[in-house]
Amino acid sequence: MSDRQQLPYVHLHTHTELSLLDGMSRTEELLEQAKAYNMNALAVTNHGNLFNTSKFYKQCIDEGIKPILGMEAYTRKDLNIKDKDEKPGHLILLAQNNDGWRNLKILSTRSYEEGFYKKPCIDRNLLSQHTEGLIVLSGCLNSDINKSILAGRFQEAESIIDWFASTFTDRFYLELQPHLHMSDQVLVNNFLLEISNKKGIPAVLTCDSHYVK
Repeated sequence: MSDRQQLPYVHLHTHTELSLLDGMSRTEELLEQAKAYNMNALAVTNHGNLFNTSKFYKQCIDEGIKPILGMEAYTRKDLNIKDKDEKPGHLILLAQNNDGWRNLKILSTRSYEEGFYKKPCIDRNLLSQHTEGLIVLSGCLNSDINKSILAGRFQEAESIIDWFASTFTDRFYLELQPHLHMSDQVLVNNFLLEISNKKGIPAVLTCDSHYVK
């Protein structure tokens, strides 16, 4: 038996009812469940918005749980090009500190004011202007990286990973998720683990949570 202390799992990819038409969890219920599992921190990463972040922050403080403020941003290749056939990618952004929180707010605002086409979107050019204090996770199966992997464009996926790793030095993580017998997730996990070992980019385990239970 290992004598290492088991650290509590921390959810870094969590949706509430304000991931519109997608999430079902309410922050009160999420925090109640986190306390039941002795989790000492929790992130909320709603799709394309920061709508309930202030409420979530205050609730976490009241419950003695560290709040991690984030967003699952929608991404496009170029905000100046409106391609009706382009499906926005997904990307997890987490605030590391006050600078990160400020940049999250800027990116969320500009995604609506400048990048709204079907969804409030950002691109890598906009993101590169607001990197300070942000932690980036590579995202779910709908991320640009993972869509490239699933399409067999492995060099393209590696090129995107290299961009994030160089732009967010020590603040970019390859996101692995439980596969639950999903062949696409198995393929993505295996590729990302290979890249992690090859390039020394750290990986993090998440669960794309849309329900409390």
